Amino acid sequence: MGLHQHYCCSLIHIATLRHKCAKKIMEVEDFSSITIFTLVILSLLTIFAVLGNGFVLGILARFKKLRTFANILIANLALVDFSNALFNGPIYLLWGVLKVKWFTGKTLAIMSIFASRFFFLLNVVSMLVLLGNAFLAIALNLKYFTLKTKEKALAIVLGVWMVCVTSAVISLYPHLDTDLQDASVSTYRRSFMNQSTVLFTVIGASFIVTAIVLGVMAYCAIQLRKRQRKRLNLPRLQSDARQ
Repeated sequence: MGLHQHYCCSLIHIATLRHKCAKKIMEVEDFSSITIFTLVILSLLTIFAVLGNGFVLGILARFKKLRTFANILIANLALVDFSNALFNGPIYLLWGVLKVKWFTGKTLAIMSIFASRFFFLLNVVSMLVLLGNAFLAIALNLKYFTLKTKEKALAIVLGVWMVCVTSAVISLYPHLDTDLQDASVSTYRRSFMNQSTVLFTVIGASFIVTAIVLGVMAYCAIQLRKRQRKRLNLPRLQSDARQ
């Protein structure tokens, strides 16, 4: 009888521990209507981003004829958005919306801030590469098409990823000495962002200036092309062939 009681007590103890662990994992801040609304909207955006960009990647994977220089660059941007939604979406829901109490500590904070910065840089640089491609296509016209190959596009994409991952790792260096013990990830991230205000101000300003310069140069190239066609009084295709 004593052995049976001991066995029952052990089962009850195990069940209690499992209940406490489950409660700890699911422990979140009190839900409000705003929290629920934000959770639903961000979840839908994450799902649509994954499905939409996954659809683009699936089409290029299925049809080889679509794997042109420009489409490879577009596919790279779709891959960035797909990965960003897949990784950063759930992570933000945990620390930013649900505010789960177990999502704490320096390690998780470093991992989350690295993912955010890495995909942010990837988005910025990938969009600049697309803008540069559009400008060169307008400015050089048919000459540019003879220079473009799939191998060069893949090399550019690989270079973009290498530069961004290196930059994201280097940007973490000032935060290695930050130690807030078991503070929440949101607290760590606020501290990290305060330390990196100048860095991201420079990055944002550089992106805006570069985009404006490329836009102005593309507009000037278009206007120059129109004036040349008008002066020669040639149809567009003939004018392009003479360049």
